[in-house]
Amino acid sequence: MSTNRISTLLAFLLVLQHATTCFGFTIPSFTRQETNGLHDIRQNYGKTRAGSVAKSSAQSSALYASSEPSSETSPSISLSSEASLLKSRLFKEIDRVKELQEIEGDFSVDFGVKGGELNSTSRAPQKLDFYSISENVGKAADKVFETVNLLAESSPTPNVTEYWGDKARGSENKLNGQWNLLFSTAADATFSKNSTRGDAKAMNVVTASRQKIINVIQFLPGPEEKKERLVSSLRVRLKATAEGLNRINLTFKYVMVKFNRLFFLPLKWTLILPVPGTFITRILFFMRKSLPKAYFDVLYLDEELRIHKTGEDNLFIQKKEASM
Repeated sequence: MSTNRISTLLAFLLVLQHATTCFGFTIPSFTRQETNGLHDIRQNYGKTRAGSVAKSSAQSSALYASSEPSSETSPSISLSSEASLLKSRLFKEIDRVKELQEIEGDFSVDFGVKGGELNSTSRAPQKLDFYSISENVGKAADKVFETVNLLAESSPTPNVTEYWGDKARGSENKLNGQWNLLFSTAADATFSKNSTRGDAKAMNVVTASRQKIINVIQFLPGPEEKKERLVSSLRVRLKATAEGLNRINLTFKYVMVKFNRLFFLPLKWTLILPVPGTFITRILFFMRKSLPKAYFDVLYLDEELRIHKTGEDNLFIQKKEASM
């Protein structure tokens, strides 16, 4: 077999493995952590600090210090005004984390267990430890988690699943639209230019009336790359059903992989991979008997901001495309 064919085959296997863990949802997920309410988001975040890198600089310290809130929110402020202030604070805190990462270093996540993407025991998406970069980055991330806790208490959408699956009124559901990822603790949804798999833009598109979600990863070309990446994008099609007021259950349908070349030929083509059936999935993933369902719980939702936590306890903060 030629070197080109071997490279393409390896890339295909890596893509298939990654496609089954997009956005913090494993096919199958092997551990299901029960939702513990809205106040436990920070629990276990940043507790493990082994491997913390002491790269603090005067510039990054100043950035961290400037993220301190200037004043407390007045109790007399209305719920909507308080949410608006908290949202503005959240966006600034996310920007602060990214600024500090530019100074002190970023995550370098690659495919699989060895790449830090998946947990070695459960094969579930690994949760990122921001303190592993530096104490400044870890503390800045903690501020994001604290603000998320506060926003979860003031969400203007108590019934997130209203009109879900309703063909007549489904368009009124606030989850509709394209949501771009701003921040996440999930390793499989974290991309950077200093990793082998490279940088990427992550998003998902929701159509409530059809109970459909499409997770999208668009790989970005590196600054020094002379040719296009082998894989240009991944699209994971999911059937989404409502459970209660704020939970969306997910069933994976298929994965669409878009390639920029076929072996050594500059030919763009698309491969559609059906999600493996239960029996085959168990064989592929070590005959696990328990295949817990994938889901996410929405903690906060309005016309521009969505915050949710997956069944594997990973946090996602997204902003609607029209609001970007």
